[in-house]
Amino acid sequence: MLQGCLTALRQQVWPTFAGGPVFQVAIRTAKRKHLRIAARKKRTTENKAKEEVKEKVWVPYKLRLLQNAKPKAREENDPLLKSTPLDDVWLARYYHRRVCTVREALSFHRELLHPTVLDAPESPVKLNLELNMRLEKDSKFLSEVKGLVLLPFAEERTSFRSVVAICKNLEDQQKAVDAGADVAGHLNVITAIEKGELKMDNVDYVVCHVDSLADTLKLRGLLKKNMPDRKKGTLGGDVAAMVKLFASGVEYSSTKEPGVTLYGNMKFTVGRLDMTDEQFEANITALVHSLAGHRPLEFGPIINKAFMLVDNSQEEYRIDLSSFNPKAGPKDGVVRRGKGKGAPAAKVVTPAEDLQPKAEQESEDGKQATAN
Repeated sequence: MLQGCLTALRQQVWPTFAGGPVFQVAIRTAKRKHLRIAARKKRTTENKAKEEVKEKVWVPYKLRLLQNAKPKAREENDPLLKSTPLDDVWLARYYHRRVCTVREALSFHRELLHPTVLDAPESPVKLNLELNMRLEKDSKFLSEVKGLVLLPFAEERTSFRSVVAICKNLEDQQKAVDAGADVAGHLNVITAIEKGELKMDNVDYVVCHVDSLADTLKLRGLLKKNMPDRKKGTLGGDVAAMVKLFASGVEYSSTKEPGVTLYGNMKFTVGRLDMTDEQFEANITALVHSLAGHRPLEFGPIINKAFMLVDNSQEEYRIDLSSFNPKAGPKDGVVRRGKGKGAPAAKVVTPAEDLQPKAEQESEDGKQATAN
């Protein structure tokens, strides 16, 4: 019926010819509404894209190749294909590289940099380390190894860090000041931070004793990143040791090649060539123990390779640091279950301890029997 009314309306209003009506009425119904909305959205997005088009920065062809290039896989089978040299003279590329001890590498560098040869007997000695970044799972790696280490025989400091110590005991406050803290106290320091008298912009680290943590929690919004935390090493029981580490410690940080997650590289200065072998060994021990804290000891040593090099010389000797690694010993009375870091710990029960609850239960049963 509706179609007939529309046909009559066309014949009355608009003239017709042999080929059909001159005009046609377009009825906009909701049948194709979603198509119109989609087309409108597409036009708006295209218009916005045209407006946001920016000029492309020209990149040289060789630089573009380097950016798009994938890192080459490490040749893990290379040491297996080489053998140990049997003679005194050999071609280095066909045999294993010689691994020296720390004292042997130092003697080689001292001989080369002697005043009668290269004349640089006080050159800085550096370690070039390759770090193992793998964790408990194959898909998890350390993103970065960064921290502070307190060297027993460090050079004179060129940069100073500001440290604030919060502790209740007066003796701890005096020890913190002697260790290098700028300000040490308890309620007076907390009040000064709240009132703005002690500005955190000029403070690098805030260390806190465990007993003062409850009073320090209200400063969380003011301290922000400087809030004491056990993971950062700014919360503990020995305030003087924490202050000494953050005030006089030497910074170290690792770097990674683009796209490489299995290992990282790090260079660290362990002393000068005029130091004794014992001083070098003490500094290397402190560094290796500090690096080992970034990775569980049960996964093996964190250092894959170590090389010793000296400024003013191109010689580089591979050294063995296995004797400096901390040993992972089982904790007293605790056995680990599972492979994860958060695995529960079970206490080891000795036979004497196993019999003790039974004896206590028998004594309690005897007391109840006599009472009845």
